[in-house]
Amino acid sequence: MKIVFVSDFLNHHQTLLCDNIHSQVDTFYFIHEYNGKGSVIKKREEREYTMLYKDNPKRAKEEILSADAVIFGSCPNRFIDMRMKENKLSFVYSERLFKKSILQMLKMKNYKAAKHRFMNYKDKNLYVLAASAYLPYDLSHYRFSAEKILKWGYFPEINLIKDVPKKENSILFTGRFLDWKHTETVIETARLLKKDKFTFKVSLIGDGPEKEKLQNLVNKYNLNDCVEFLGIKSHQEVMQSMAEHEIFMFTSDYQEGWGAVLNEAMANGCAVVASSAAGATPFLIKHNENGKIYKYGKHKNAYQAVTELLLNKEEADRFGKNAMETIENEYNGKIAARKLIQSVMEFNNTGLITPYEDGVLSRAEIIKNNWFKQ
Repeated sequence: MKIVFVSDFLNHHQTLLCDNIHSQVDTFYFIHEYNGKGSVIKKREEREYTMLYKDNPKRAKEEILSADAVIFGSCPNRFIDMRMKENKLSFVYSERLFKKSILQMLKMKNYKAAKHRFMNYKDKNLYVLAASAYLPYDLSHYRFSAEKILKWGYFPEINLIKDVPKKENSILFTGRFLDWKHTETVIETARLLKKDKFTFKVSLIGDGPEKEKLQNLVNKYNLNDCVEFLGIKSHQEVMQSMAEHEIFMFTSDYQEGWGAVLNEAMANGCAVVASSAAGATPFLIKHNENGKIYKYGKHKNAYQAVTELLLNKEEADRFGKNAMETIENEYNGKIAARKLIQSVMEFNNTGLITPYEDGVLSRAEIIKNNWFKQ
């Protein structure tokens, strides 16, 4: 079996998946457009299966056309067109289309882009791998069949830190300080916790344009004794912090296409309090089973979820263990690779792909932005 992945460059959210596909099939290539030089792409993973398109365009096209299946990530439509002319099994890997507003669908340029990439081939052997729970809703406005949209995501490589005791009443946020990540929700939660006389410690890892604003909020609310800014940390240091903290707050809005930090926090046994708006939340979090979801934009709902975990250590521990099991047993690069290969084998035998019952490659249901009502 030959599988090919075409995208702009191989990033750290894809290497685990690609390594596992490579190890389980006869032939696998990751064909990319950028060579890692210049201001756009500063770093690229290197693997024996990577192929730079411009080094040998003729061979790259041959590999794309001769593969049993091709995954198309961030790449020009001409590659999809090439494959669809022969109606060969293909997967388009995509985050949601309208991150800022569903009204973006009304713009002609967006309609044309979606038509070319998706609708032109809705009756052909093209399936969509949803790297956001909101992608089916976006595509439904263009009448693309939800039957052909499958749950996917990002599958970061996670270096687990085992047998690390959790710090009592510890809360962690990690990520860039951007307006759409809404780190202020973490600060507002800390304000309410202090007001209600909880004992706790909030740690913020990262940097970004919102840092000064966040520091001003901490000063305004007199939270310097319970909120700390730890700066930028290495990936391994972030994993260590996740392993040490009881609660992880994931506060992004709809502009968070996926949010691989959620995978990482769950894998490290954090009890997660997750915004309903982030693309990964509806796929990964089962409310009150392996974490808590709060309605995006409602600071008090986030605060309530955190207080419930601080007051019920058994529940927080259970959520953390269930979160670890979710990533270990349902949502990681090894499982995604195995399921993908089995689906390609099924298609080769029957001409169809049957969605799995749950997890990766199960059917992605249509959910609207305001899906979470609790």
